[in-house]
Amino acid sequence: MERILDLSLFTQETLDIKLPDGKMIHIAKPSREQVIKIAELKQLKESSKPAVVQDRLDSLVLDILNGNDAGEVYTRDYIDNTLNVRMRVAVITAYAAWIGDIESDPN
Repeated sequence: MERILDLSLFTQETLDIKLPDGKMIHIAKPSREQVIKIAELKQLKESSKPAVVQDRLDSLVLDILNGNDAGEVYTRDYIDNTLNVRMRVAVITAYAAWIGDIESDPN
């Protein structure tokens, strides 16, 4: 019996996020840079200035949302005016958990 490793299956998985306006976006798998940014955000110490933490949080949320499979572009203005801090943290938390699931899945 012939075995086939279909790598296209790996590109089809997405994290689905429903935005406050009800729009559903599908986030593609993270790049190496995004994984590093999440790790760096986790490394920020409590002694870090709140403005630095908030800037990195917003930057990461922007990267995540702009990683959607439709190529839609979100701006810092959108994040500032649409997503409160709890929503931003929820996006990052869900994304980090999804990355963990991807890395632990042997397939």
